[in-house]
Amino acid sequence: MGVDFPSELNFPLTALRAASPRGERLSSANEGAIWGMITEAETRERLYRDIGEFIFAFSQLEFTIKDVLARALRLHDDNFDTVIAPYDFRVLCSVTSQVLRNSVPDEDGLHSRIRKTFTECLDLNGKRVRIAHGTWIVDAGYQSVRHIRREDWKVSFSFEEAGSISELSEKAKLLMGEIVRGFPRR
Repeated sequence: MGVDFPSELNFPLTALRAASPRGERLSSANEGAIWGMITEAETRERLYRDIGEFIFAFSQLEFTIKDVLARALRLHDDNFDTVIAPYDFRVLCSVTSQVLRNSVPDEDGLHSRIRKTFTECLDLNGKRVRIAHGTWIVDAGYQSVRHIRREDWKVSFSFEEAGSISELSEKAKLLMGEIVRGFPRR
């Protein structure tokens, strides 16, 4: 459910709607219902569910990587959080990839598969950053996240397609499975 602000406080939302990447004025929540399309409330409900599912799947992927690193380092449970917790996701992937490649011989392209899997994990993390730190624009049947890249301060819009975030949840599960199974050939 949206919050109705007095019109003088509605400027940021109005500005975001005007900044729609397609340039169209976004409609009211009731307009979609009149034309038999998905309403803004339905769009928000689906979006919130998809974001929650993705964040849950991503957290499971992150814990799996932490567990694999702890096992590779032969950490006792008492030291798990002390050693593993300080790593942000980017460093966690880099360290785990290197430790695993140092720990096993490069048979049948295993090192390449390890490197590729963690590169895909980092790509997924970049999408997580946009989801978590971007500014969401939602209207009847429309969703998008506006994100500004720190590297060059360019604005981008992402995840406009329904189901695009659900696909990321499936990708997180796939990557987690590859890590758990020891990086099998695809």
